[in-house]
Amino acid sequence: MKYSPWYTLTEESQYNNYLNSIYQEYGSPFNMANEESFTDMFQWYEKLYPAVARSKVFSEYCIKLFGTDLSQQGFYTMAQLDLMLSKLNPVSDTCILEIGCGLGKFSEYISDNFGSIVYGIDYSPAAIAIVKERTKTKRKKLSFETGNINTIKYPENTFDIVLALDCIFFASDLKTTLKNIHSWLRPNGKLAVIYGVFRFDKSEPVEIMYANTSPLANAFHDAGFTYKVFDFTKQLYEHQLLKRKTVLELKQKFTDDGTLFLYEYLYRESVDLSAGFDEFREFAAYYLYLYEKI
Repeated sequence: MKYSPWYTLTEESQYNNYLNSIYQEYGSPFNMANEESFTDMFQWYEKLYPAVARSKVFSEYCIKLFGTDLSQQGFYTMAQLDLMLSKLNPVSDTCILEIGCGLGKFSEYISDNFGSIVYGIDYSPAAIAIVKERTKTKRKKLSFETGNINTIKYPENTFDIVLALDCIFFASDLKTTLKNIHSWLRPNGKLAVIYGVFRFDKSEPVEIMYANTSPLANAFHDAGFTYKVFDFTKQLYEHQLLKRKTVLELKQKFTDDGTLFLYEYLYRESVDLSAGFDEFREFAAYYLYLYEKI
């Protein structure tokens, strides 16, 4: 039996049935190194982003859980984003690339609050169409385009900061992706990666969970890059408990809104309220990696 990532094992059958129904229609999100899975999952995001953008209940969920509505589907909190930004120190006219920008609200948040010039890419045309329309009066500071993390290209020394938040698992080769980003960064430019490691199968080596031997850490080592890392795992656990409570409170509103699938999606990516941190830590780790080009 595979280890169920977010729930007690008593929910295993229900969880597997749910995932099977999603994966049969949209493909699995957990094997993005496989191009077929990468392509199939595209359809899921094409459904997800327009629903998130339209749903007033999803906006209420974001405000309740995060304190502000940035259309968050990831696992990072505003406190973690603020810590990351304090290390990156963006200022007016800092040139930033956000990979996997989704609906672009975090890119917009940075630009609005720091005056930075932000370029966002995402492989969902639906998301990019929505964010372009929403930010059309801010084109001097914000630009968005459709792009695939495995094929995008930029000139050398283009960006002061590159962000990859809960999305670098889409990369088919982490070492190659890091080297590409390194080339796009200007001297003293910085890369920030928020990265989750989820050991769904207990036969996988436990070392993949550790900050300095995770697949991303190994890619940094192989590329010859030195990084700093911050452990967000305890905060992720606490956040996922709160997420479960929040979505349960909003279930009826999601039903009335006609977006019950968003409730199911959020519920399944939260933690059973009876789960302890030691149990959670066996299969989940969450880190911020920072790299500066010297």
